[in-house]
This record gives sequence, structure tokens and C-alpha cells, in this order.
Amino acid sequence: MWRAVGISKSSGFTLIELLTVLVIIGLMSSAVVMTLPRDKPAVIAAATTLHTELNMAAQTSLLSGQVTALSLSKDGYHFQTASGDDWTATAAKPWPSNIRIEFARAEQSIDLPQQALPLVLFDPTGGGTAFRLTLSDMDNDMVLTGSGDGTVSLVSGS
Repeated sequence: MWRAVGISKSSGFTLIELLTVLVIIGLMSSAVVMTLPRDKPAVIAAATTLHTELNMAAQTSLLSGQVTALSLSKDGYHFQTASGDDWTATAAKPWPSNIRIEFARAEQSIDLPQQALPLVLFDPTGGGTAFRLTLSDMDNDMVLTGSGDGTVSLVSGS
């Protein structure tokens, strides 16, 4: 019987040890995957962004002493700032696809026009237009409400 030099019977890993390591690695990777942030539905992301922008517009109007307007259309929205008789507009932002938009002012529903019109105003005294803007898809309804005092709230309707 001959024996290879330098190789002992106890060198290497057993199958049980290898399987144990693989199970531990699998558990650790599943824990990492479970804690990753999930993508928000488009309607929630759009409503959250618009909510932030509306509150910023109200604050900007108050601090700058200029009227700021939210212009809405069927295709998207943009903000405008009044400076004397001139309006300066920001870049238009389109609505995400597959989202239904409903706008109401004074409890009366208003159909959004093809061309953007200023439908919500924030004035330098801290006031603003009272409105209700609903963004919805198959699963979510997000409602932005302007109270008329320059504040805008966001509520999930579903």
C-alpha cells in the first residue's frame, strides 16, 4: 500500500461543512434582498414630487413677494412666477403614463385644457387657491389639497 506524501486523511472540508457555509450565505443574501427599498408606483412618486414642489412654490411666493402659479394641462404641469407684467415659466413636467388626473376648484370639477393654464395661484401674502388635485392609477389614489392659506396636503385615497 502506498501513500502520497503530504496528504493526510483529514485535509479538505466535509460535505456537511460546505453545505453549512452555503446555507449561511443564502440566509445572509436573502436578508439583504428583503431589506432593499422597493420602487414606488408612478402615481405615488408623481404625487409626492408635486406635493413638495407646490409647498416650495408657496414658500417661494411668500419669500420673494411674487405671485407663483401652477399651470396644468392634460399632458403635464409647470410653475410660473410673476415679475411685473411678465411670467417666467419653469420647464414643463409630463404626467406619468397610465395616470388619471382630476382637478377641482371650489368643489367644481374642471377639465384640464390641452394648453397649460395657471389654475392654482400662491400670492405673496401667504394665501393661495383652494383646490383638489387627484392623481390615480389602478391601485392608488393620491389627493393633493390646497386649503387656500398657502398650504398643500397629500393624502392617500386608497
